[in-house]
Amino acid sequence: MKRIFLLYIATLSALLCGCNRDVFINDYAPSAEEIKLSDTDSTVTVSFKASNWVIRNVFSTDEDGAFREVLGDIYAKDGHLIAINSPFYMSEEETVKMVIDQPDIHLTIERTDETHLCFSKPENMNLEPMMLTVNVGNDYDEREISVELKPSSRYELDSIVYALDSYTYQDNVTVDTKMIKMTNATSEVINYIIMPYSHFLQEYTFTNLYIAGNPYRQNDVLKIFKGNIPTVPAPETERFNNDVSKKLVMKETTIQLNETTQCLPVPEDIFNIYKMFPINPHKLQICTIECCYGQFNVYCDIYVSQPRTGRKHLLKGILEIKAPISHTLIVGKEQDFNM
Repeated sequence: MKRIFLLYIATLSALLCGCNRDVFINDYAPSAEEIKLSDTDSTVTVSFKASNWVIRNVFSTDEDGAFREVLGDIYAKDGHLIAINSPFYMSEEETVKMVIDQPDIHLTIERTDETHLCFSKPENMNLEPMMLTVNVGNDYDEREISVELKPSSRYELDSIVYALDSYTYQDNVTVDTKMIKMTNATSEVINYIIMPYSHFLQEYTFTNLYIAGNPYRQNDVLKIFKGNIPTVPAPETERFNNDVSKKLVMKETTIQLNETTQCLPVPEDIFNIYKMFPINPHKLQICTIECCYGQFNVYCDIYVSQPRTGRKHLLKGILEIKAPISHTLIVGKEQDFNM
């Protein structure tokens, strides 16, 4: 009887273990729960003791401590793309890959086989380390793998190309006014020369910048330069007769590649536009200069690369140029000038 009871217990134990193999037999625990990635240490593979695990999700923590699920492109085990800009999910134990490609971070997470999870191709364009958490587990247990992305080397400018022949133009976007006091303290008539455009500036602003082929757009896309903002050539407006024509040319003007409005002098050739006013002895006159601005919206392609990793990006955007287009001089009545 005792032998029959022991045989019963052994059979029951075998049945329980068979039904709950994931719980009682296969401990899938990862070989590391914290990993660090950088330009120099760009690939880390985490091993698992068993195959009974899937990736639950990938998330980050913002400055307020709130969780934010990280999205990416999801690939099936045969390599074909199955989801774009999606949370990471695995419906079964299979080889699967997620490619996170955002303006500030890049990372590939791939289950290369049943017991290995590979992290590769990291990029972090922030000035501080970026922390991600990968949840792995099964129906009975869940583990976290903490991933630290160290700041990456900065990108460098390769070239910038403007679509000078296909810009859009808006006339009379703003009018600026300056008042010039013309005085003659001598006893002879003098000629007062006014160069109207010398009293005004042009405004250059890069807007709507984004990384081509990337669904994310954000204001700080230029942080891939990490504070080392490059200087780039910029087009100029071209003069025609007494006013400025609606034409753009490349000469020697340069500006910084950022989203701050930059004020530049007007091209020197339009300083040749002037008018002379004779001012009588001991007289003064007030001249009001009204300058009308037009706005050129020039599409541009900005090619950048990261020397250490060889990664390249194409940035697209618009260069807005507000430039003096025409002017009007209004001269007041002559007045006595008292010294």
